[in-house]
Amino acid sequence: MEMNSRKEKKRDEIVDLCEPISGNDNSFIKIPLTKISHELRTPLTSIIGFAEMLLDDPAIKEKSQLEYLQIIRDEGRRLDKLIEAIINSSTKYEDK
Repeated sequence: MEMNSRKEKKRDEIVDLCEPISGNDNSFIKIPLTKISHELRTPLTSIIGFAEMLLDDPAIKEKSQLEYLQIIRDEGRRLDKLIEAIINSSTKYEDK
């Protein structure tokens, strides 16, 4: 249950970031670079942190390993969606 609420929260964060990007009024420019940077770094930090834990501690229980791998996968997908949204919106902006 907790995993689903985390996914929903992150999905909402992606929507919040992408809404101004997808506007028809050149709103891509209005998004501060620091917000975009923060949104990209957050999942990247999770990916690196959980991967390092798996690599540094071979005694981690199998159940925890699976949970950490799921987090890495989910954060990777989140990062992919964010990058895709930024690229798509910048392409739309450049086409204007």
